[in-house]
Amino acid sequence: MLIKNLEGLFLYGTNSFLCSQGQEHISVKAGEVRVFTFSFLMNLNQGDYLLSCGISAGNPLGEMVPLDRRYDAIMLHVIRKVEFWGLIDLASTFKSHS
Repeated sequence: MLIKNLEGLFLYGTNSFLCSQGQEHISVKAGEVRVFTFSFLMNLNQGDYLLSCGISAGNPLGEMVPLDRRYDAIMLHVIRKVEFWGLIDLASTFKSHS
């Protein structure tokens, strides 16, 4: 999956292999239906973003063959109570030391 802003800047991308730290190896048979879930914190500033997704075959450490890609398939509309400057919320904290 890949998230980018409306100007086309890639903000985040991952896949099942990266998310599982190389532990997830998925095999399927023709006609088999599988459901997969990615979870992540939506630490983006208020605005609209595009989500792309796809599926590939092969070795994640070697050659991958794209089987299907859906670029900019889903628009994510992010709403925040308090905006900040920039695109990504790094969840900064603040303390005053006297």
